[in-house]
Amino acid sequence: PTLPIPPAAYVLPTPSAAPPGRFDVTAAANWIVPHGLGRAPQVQVFLASGEQVFPDVTVDAAQIVATFASPATGFVLAS
Repeated sequence: PTLPIPPAAYVLPTPSAAPPGRFDVTAAANWIVPHGLGRAPQVQVFLASGEQVFPDVTVDAAQIVATFASPATGFVLAS
């Protein structure tokens, strides 16, 4: 049997006051963040509370994918 793919959250527009490389993400178990940096950046992941967390993260030259056990809201810092 084929398992359903859980819904993914896509990056939201980042407020203009946010630092470059910050990507806010909606609540979902899978965060897909197209970063546009043209290279695989270093990544830090935070919950909306500001707590740094360590989900399963895949990074390439086009996007960051963070996978959580359950839906979460927060942001990604890429540098």
